[in-house]
Amino acid sequence: MYQLIRWDSLAQPFGSAVAYILDHQYTTRDLSLAYLKGQDYHRAQCVAQSCAAHGGLYLLFGNMEMSWTYDVDDEDDKIKSLGLFTRVNLDGIQINKDVLVIPEEMVLNGTDYEHRHPDIEKGGEYMGNEHAEIEQFFKDSVSIFDGEVRTVLICLFKIMLIISHKHLMMFILDGYISPYRVESLLELLEYQISRNVNSISLRNLLVCLCQNVLDEGFGGSETKDLCLGRVALAAVFLRDAHLFKKSCGSN
Repeated sequence: MYQLIRWDSLAQPFGSAVAYILDHQYTTRDLSLAYLKGQDYHRAQCVAQSCAAHGGLYLLFGNMEMSWTYDVDDEDDKIKSLGLFTRVNLDGIQINKDVLVIPEEMVLNGTDYEHRHPDIEKGGEYMGNEHAEIEQFFKDSVSIFDGEVRTVLICLFKIMLIISHKHLMMFILDGYISPYRVESLLELLEYQISRNVNSISLRNLLVCLCQNVLDEGFGGSETKDLCLGRVALAAVFLRDAHLFKKSCGSN
């Protein structure tokens, strides 16, 4: 979720859309809300409910493919392309067949392709004096939601709040807390609040995130000091004396 910082600054047409990689891969035939599995279904269901409640936010599903092309002798010089295929609505009805090339920043929970085995690999065989180029393809199914930045933020956080406190931190911070990620996320929320000063929802989300950081229980570590210090700054931004005292260890 810390990638929201970069996503928020993207130029159109991608600036208002984000994608989230699903836990499972789905064929085009099974790419619909009814056929999603496990957490994929529960997260998508929460998004769908937020779409209905707020309006101005659209949920789609799609299949995404990262392709790499490189020479055997020069693996560091890769030609990369991230494409979005098979975009469908909640009922699995295909709405666009065109391949859309997208920036990696559009994907909130980007994957580490360097340490991932490709789904398909071609080339590399020896041809005369040199090897053929290697092509690697990494496939994922994704949920896609598009809307005005503030609406997307509200719905994203409400999804997480519905699930559980523990899963909130895992979902937002991609599995672990670091001072950089806490800083990035709080800074983004503060920026959005400054642009939407009357948004009670955004203020409540910032307070909730700060509370989850306070509840994490870091132990005596530098990470704790940095994270709690950033929560204290957020409390000053919100003019929330109670939150400020809690971040400083006072009740």
